[in-house]
Amino acid sequence: HNSTRLYYTGKEALEAMYESAGKARHHIHLQSFIIENDSVGTRWKNLLCRKAMEGVDVCVIYDDFGSWYLPKYFIKEMRTAGVHIEPFGKVGFPGLRAMINYRNHRKLLIVDGEEGYLGGVNIADRYYDGGSSLEWRDTQIRIRGEAVKQLESSFLMDWYFITHKNLRRRRHYSYQLPYLEEDTVPETCYMQIVSSGPDSDWADIMQLYLTTITEARTRISITTPYLIPNESILNALRTAALGGVEVRIMLPRESDARFVHYASLSYVTELLDAGVKVYMYTKGFIHSKTISIDGTCCVIGSANLDNRSLEHHFEVGAIIYNPSVSIEVEDQFDRYLNDSRLIVRKSWDKRPFRQKIYEQLTRLLSPLL
Repeated sequence: HNSTRLYYTGKEALEAMYESAGKARHHIHLQSFIIENDSVGTRWKNLLCRKAMEGVDVCVIYDDFGSWYLPKYFIKEMRTAGVHIEPFGKVGFPGLRAMINYRNHRKLLIVDGEEGYLGGVNIADRYYDGGSSLEWRDTQIRIRGEAVKQLESSFLMDWYFITHKNLRRRRHYSYQLPYLEEDTVPETCYMQIVSSGPDSDWADIMQLYLTTITEARTRISITTPYLIPNESILNALRTAALGGVEVRIMLPRESDARFVHYASLSYVTELLDAGVKVYMYTKGFIHSKTISIDGTCCVIGSANLDNRSLEHHFEVGAIIYNPSVSIEVEDQFDRYLNDSRLIVRKSWDKRPFRQKIYEQLTRLLSPLL
């Protein structure tokens, strides 16, 4: 049994996460693809250092490539204060080519094993307010309940992968969360935490996306910043639309990765031909990674709908079997429609020839993106 709360801006999510971490009594586990040495990163550094000096066990994982510009003194200050902070997949010679291809894209926070957050939000200014160029939209979920143990397990396995140290042996990891009776949470919310990565024989999140899409009966609503699906996902989306399912996909008109953006646009025509509705969000940049199916279940996590997230990155997501949460995700999609433009095939065909060339050139490299 679990209770949840959703956040649709990085500011809301980061403030809630900061408040939760500030109340930690036993431990804080933070994992982020990107940590930057800016105002948000510094604020979190100061908080984590303070909690560590108070006696809270603080463990932080950052991706060494995603946090490429994080200075050594930033990390040294945290370690001096007692924070256990480690890079995932340290980038360097030799082995640069091998390690750079497999990144840890997970973004999560666990506080005292009782409260967890996951979604698309990293620790940096632009995730808080979009910076100077883009208004940033994202989705983060807070979980309280038994699913936090699954989220904790994901972090602990990554920590062991990096350090070969088993945190469960420490004293305050021996306690178990009490069984939550149904009346202890406002609403019983069943969910599963799904982790995937190149260390597994199965692309679990790709299989999750594929299963949810193929099982849809009435409607599918997807938000993703990048759309570079593999053949299985692409065919599933087209088949669902051709079978009468309303398939809606929200993409940003402006992107933080121009090359990937053009590759994403290269898939629009074949989706339109199958009856998929593709929208461009015009008010800023959507970084959300959500799928809602039939108003009955939804997926929220760190994985983009692209080849790199589905096949190469370490990712984490939650599949939530709860109509009220799924409908809330759909309602947010509908609110995005107020600031979006539906792509119509007739006008889409009239886009500049240069853009079409860019799309096809980037499409050739899409398996690498």
